[in-house]
Amino acid sequence: MARIGNRILSWISLIMILLLLAYGGFSLWHNWVIDHVAFGTNMLDFKPTEEDSYTLQELIAINPDVRGWITIDGTHIDYPVVQGKFDYEYLNKDVFGEYVLSGSIFMSTTNAPDFSDPYTLIYGHHMDNGAMFGDIDLFENKTFFEKNRTGTLYTKERKYQVEIFACVFTDAYDSNMYSQSAQTNEDLASFETYIQSVSQQFRPADLQPGDHIIALSTCSDVITNGRHLLIGKLVPR
Repeated sequence: MARIGNRILSWISLIMILLLLAYGGFSLWHNWVIDHVAFGTNMLDFKPTEEDSYTLQELIAINPDVRGWITIDGTHIDYPVVQGKFDYEYLNKDVFGEYVLSGSIFMSTTNAPDFSDPYTLIYGHHMDNGAMFGDIDLFENKTFFEKNRTGTLYTKERKYQVEIFACVFTDAYDSNMYSQSAQTNEDLASFETYIQSVSQQFRPADLQPGDHIIALSTCSDVITNGRHLLIGKLVPR
């Protein structure tokens, strides 16, 4: 009886070990899938180029919520920008409408879809592997901020250079940074002054009436409800 009991315990132990190995393997595979999807490799065929933006038109035909494509030089930020019917519709949904934890890069529903507002807010998850908006906090470093100054925004109608001028650290209750209606053409200069006051890195943008700026916003785990924002001026190309 003791021999049979030992054999049963050995089989149970073996089964437990195999289950743990299977779970560990699944976890590694699942994390790899999340990371792979977060880098948007399944969307790069639709990325517009300097010579051809027709691929963006194709993506818009697939999903009319697509508003453009943004790239920030020197980072992994290289994604289409969508705008849902309500904020956070794309928090855990990709540009093709499929559920993914990393979600999409999405602009506020209160903004004009053609980026014609003086101030446009764009949101994205902060992924630890640098995907989505996970690289925004790199701009806190002065050397990185000085070296990486530009990006590109493609829209259906035109193309813009993004001239980065500030990296802000604040919280989700900052009404100046998170209330687009508070920023108008007339007060962009005073808004620039405020941005400087909450920036970790900053260079003058000399904002004037008629200018357009965008803010890329992501979460921070430094403080509760902390937010990092990368601010850039849109210059038509």
